[in-house]
Amino acid sequence: MPYARAMEPSSLEEYDYFQVDGINVYVYKGARVENTLRLVLRNYLVFKQIEIQGISIL
Repeated sequence: MPYARAMEPSSLEEYDYFQVDGINVYVYKGARVENTLRLVLRNYLVFKQIEIQGISIL
């Protein structure tokens, strides 16, 4: 299951790095991105969740 963290990964060699609109994004090198990778912020009452769309982990 893909997930997001608000921190830089400890082993950078395992990730591809992109900067999008001033946000640093690290994508695991074993991930398969289908067309476009999308991060969507969802609100559940007082909780916030980042949903990741368009990616699968091999």
